[in-house]
Amino acid sequence: MLTYRGQSGETYQIPFASPPAGHELAGIPDLPPASSEYTRQSVELNASLMGMLQRTLDALAI
Repeated sequence: MLTYRGQSGETYQIPFASPPAGHELAGIPDLPPASSEYTRQSVELNASLMGMLQRTLDALAI
């Protein structure tokens, strides 16, 4: 489980799950593990996208 804090201070829990059987990325041999820098940037990008989505939903709720 990954925990991060949104721009307005909310804390989010992101569960990790194994890919479903037959997924295109499941079973790829010799796939190198992601670097910590790549993982950090991915988490920041996801947090940014979630923030944009939340602001859009907030605007639509008005």
